[in-house]
Amino acid sequence: MNRRTAAYEWGLEAERLACEHLLREGYTIRETRWRPGPGHDEIDIIAELPGVMIFVEVKARTPAAGENIEDDPASPAEAVDLRKQKRMSRAADIYLRAQNDDYDYRFDIITLLGNPSRHVLTHIPDAFISPVTSR
Repeated sequence: MNRRTAAYEWGLEAERLACEHLLREGYTIRETRWRPGPGHDEIDIIAELPGVMIFVEVKARTPAAGENIEDDPASPAEAVDLRKQKRMSRAADIYLRAQNDDYDYRFDIITLLGNPSRHVLTHIPDAFISPVTSR
């Protein structure tokens, strides 16, 4: 398996592990890999707590050779830059507008540093604030 395929597979596994984590914490998973339309941005996970819609970006990284996975488990979150935040915000706005009920919302990041068999998962609730308006 080449590096690109391995990274893609690790990303898919990370999303699955993130869903398992959210379910254990009492969240309901509404959508995974949701897109507002063809060619649009994707929200990795849309979860719900009573009255709150949570839009989750999952970032997985494999540490460089010699790097310890416990060194900086939140570092993959740095990849969720302003551009990615704006894309998530636009997609979240579309999703919220399509709902029959009003929801509070937030944006979380879940990072996984390591590999599928040995990793550190970090959940960052309210990772960033975005100007989404619904209704």
